Amino acid sequence: MPRFFVSPTDSDIITISDDDANHIVSSLRMKQGEKLILCDGEGTDYHCKISSFESKNKVELTVCEKVKTQTELNIKITLFQALPKLNKMENIIQKSVELGVNTIVPFIPHRCVAKPDVKSSSGKHARYNKIAREAAMQSERGIVPNVEEICKYTDILQRFNDFNNVIFCYENDGIPLQKLINKNDMSIAVVIGNEGGFEESEVEQAKNAGAKVASLGRRILRCETASIFTISSILVLTDSI
Repeated sequence: MPRFFVSPTDSDIITISDDDANHIVSSLRMKQGEKLILCDGEGTDYHCKISSFESKNKVELTVCEKVKTQTELNIKITLFQALPKLNKMENIIQKSVELGVNTIVPFIPHRCVAKPDVKSSSGKHARYNKIAREAAMQSERGIVPNVEEICKYTDILQRFNDFNNVIFCYENDGIPLQKLINKNDMSIAVVIGNEGGFEESEVEQAKNAGAKVASLGRRILRCETASIFTISSILVLTDSI
């Protein structure tokens, strides 16, 4: 069933406009009386039927039922991703949202080829959140995960205390991932490097900030593989599938 995000409301009548309305009319070619799902981005689904079309850019719907979204995980995962080259970040955002992460934080480590300026950072931030929203719609999420502004490595260290568990993935050392995950963890942070990897000083800083250094196996994974592998493994190890 088609799914769209809207702002939370107590009304029994909801109007969709602009791009989403145009998609309903022109792409999906939906008719009056057909049903779709709206989600408020806070975990509530509105099961609706189309009551009228005011134009190609405005569709009125009647709410038939409100239910709690059943697709969210029982744990909260935040991905701290070192900014990679080219458009790899876009793929990482898309796939990690599909898997269920709550927040994505791009950051710039010492070894970083991609160092956007202020203007390009603003454009990237908007595009990243658009990708997250589209992935959330496609995967029937109950929330739209937030992609935060690109920040410095030192900024993320200060946030480690906010989590039950911080998994710092490092290619040169670490404890097997399965030995670091506790099924009782309700909030997990995952830290993934980019093509250049982390410097030893950065690893020590992470340890001092409370992170657990994890090994992802004997093979070296690309950054876009490492993030998806780690999130998927956490879902299995915490019975969150």
